[in-house]
Amino acid sequence: MKKVFLFIFLLALSGEVQAHQKQDHAVQPIQPVQPLPPQPLGQSDKSLTDVILWLPPAHPITVHFPVAFLMMAGVIGFISFLKPSSRMTMLFDPLLYVGTVSAILAMATGLYFEEYTPHHHGGLIDPVMETHEILGITVAAMSVVLSLLNLISARKNLPSLKKWIFLGTFILALIISFTSHLGGILVHYFQIAKG
Repeated sequence: MKKVFLFIFLLALSGEVQAHQKQDHAVQPIQPVQPLPPQPLGQSDKSLTDVILWLPPAHPITVHFPVAFLMMAGVIGFISFLKPSSRMTMLFDPLLYVGTVSAILAMATGLYFEEYTPHHHGGLIDPVMETHEILGITVAAMSVVLSLLNLISARKNLPSLKKWIFLGTFILALIISFTSHLGGILVHYFQIAKG
């Protein structure tokens, strides 16, 4: 089981490295971040938002984990829906649970990233950004519901419910693929990550 998770992690990591190698190498230098001076408790004029803005954007880092884990769970779910006795079914639960946690993180960082990243495209980017945001929230919510149903199915031994969870996770993977496509449009067409 550990070898399978290591394989999935390395597979996701290799895709990330290849994606970065294909990008334009004329990267702007990173500006040094000025740390906030220490302030006595209750005496700071900086808000929590100012401290968070000091951090680098985490959405581009966190977004790839739910894509990898939940897409793999969707593929295994589809195979298990067609053939419930598949040996791959044992991988489904950990992929779904880890994917759910990472989807919540990706959604939270995406909402933050959207709020505090400057958009220089007028109103052209808004429909794509809004659709991507709605679908990202949908993915996180759907994965939470499917995880909870999966826990109920396991505790009460409900194989008929498990079959519908497999199908729901496959549908979730389809939604993730379109959400990822919109994210790619935001990054590569509108170049939102470059400010």
